[in-house]
Amino acid sequence: MALNDAERQARRREKLKRQMQTDPRIVEAALLQEAERCAHGTDRERHALADKLMVAARDYLHRAQRLAEAARRLRLIKSVFLTRPAARLRPTKFEFLLLRSLLKLLVRALALISR
Repeated sequence: MALNDAERQARRREKLKRQMQTDPRIVEAALLQEAERCAHGTDRERHALADKLMVAARDYLHRAQRLAEAARRLRLIKSVFLTRPAARLRPTKFEFLLLRSLLKLLVRALALISR
């Protein structure tokens, strides 16, 4: 079933809205603006905002840890290939599996970054 232009535009707007709500940079900016506004608010408002900021910080920490793991694996693979004798140019099965798992991890990390 074909969609008319208005339906396509509505779907596109909804998709952009969802992306903006999940983009960490936009969420962070909104939370920081709210923190500046809420500095003189009630205790309950400040505690609720503090909880939101802690959740955002935890999410950033988890993303940073996943990226650090990808970097560590990349360094490991680099050292494995640099220390290998020149006569053996083809990767071993272990090296191939390690490369494949690293590529999967890097794809996931890039997907997280692009959110």
